[in-house]
Amino acid sequence: EVKQIAKLAAIEVSDDELIAFTKDLDSILEYIEVLNEADVDNVEATSHVHGIDNAFRDDIAKESLPSEEVLELSSGSSGTSYKVPKIIN
Repeated sequence: EVKQIAKLAAIEVSDDELIAFTKDLDSILEYIEVLNEADVDNVEATSHVHGIDNAFRDDIAKESLPSEEVLELSSGSSGTSYKVPKIIN
């Protein structure tokens, strides 16, 4: 499993790291089994432990900087778009 996760994450792991990560993952999965045994039948489902609702501000349209001016400040642009380094192989 750890080899597959490392492959999906596009990271290389040494044999020593593989052993350590496997032990860590086993420990995490064992703890999840302990949690699965907890009696939660009378516990109300929540999305937050503190009960606070989202406090959004009003969406107010404001004047923004001209796109040409902002593109001039960037390290690279093409037409009306930013150029960024490629991060996905």
